[in-house]
Amino acid sequence: MGDGLTSIDNFFDRYAYPNLRSISIGNGVTEISSSQFKSCAALESVKLGNGLKNIGTDAFRYCTMLKSIDLPNSLVTLGNSCFRQSGLEHLVVPNSVTTLGMDVVRDCQNLKSVVLGTSVESLDECVFRGCTSLEVIASLATTPPTLDNSTVEADYHFLVPKEAESNYKAAEYWSDFKYVSTFETVPVYVKAETAGSVFCKLSFYPVDE
Repeated sequence: MGDGLTSIDNFFDRYAYPNLRSISIGNGVTEISSSQFKSCAALESVKLGNGLKNIGTDAFRYCTMLKSIDLPNSLVTLGNSCFRQSGLEHLVVPNSVTTLGMDVVRDCQNLKSVVLGTSVESLDECVFRGCTSLEVIASLATTPPTLDNSTVEADYHFLVPKEAESNYKAAEYWSDFKYVSTFETVPVYVKAETAGSVFCKLSFYPVDE
C-alpha cells in the first residue's frame, strides 16, 4: 500500500484474500481501522509504515500465523483486542505508545514475552488474560502504569527499572505479583528463557514485603 494512502478504513476486503500471507503498509498511513485484517489466518508478515499512529479494535485479531510484528516509533495507541488470539510470540511496545486498550493480546497462547515502552500510562482490563505461555513482561516506565485487579495474572514475572523499584513496590496492585525483578540494562528484546541471567540484574522482593 503506497505512501499516498493515509487511512486503511474498509480499503482492504479481507474476505476476498483468505490466503494473504504478507502486507506492507506505506509511511503515509496513520491509522488501521477496526477489524481491517481480522481473521486473515494465513497472514505471516506485516510491515508497518513509520507514520502509523493508531491500530484499531480487532485489527489483527485471529491472525493465528502472525508470530511477530515490528511496531513503529510513531505509534500512539493500540486499540482494544487488536492482536487478540493472534499467533504473536513476542511483542515490543515502542516508547511512543501511551495507551493499550482492553484485551490487546488476550488469549495469545504463544506469547512468551512483552516489553512495554517508557510512555505506557495504563494497562487496561484483561490485557494479558489467557496468555498461557507468557513468562516475562518488562516495563521500561519509571512511573508504574496503572492497573486494575484483572489486568494481569499474579504469577507473571515482571522486570522493572532498578531506579524505579520503590515506585513499583508502592504502586497499587503491583505488590500482588509473585515475581518482580529489576534491570539496569534496558532490555530491547526479552526472551523468557534468558531473562534473569543475561541482560538483567535480579533483585527479587516478596509479595508481603
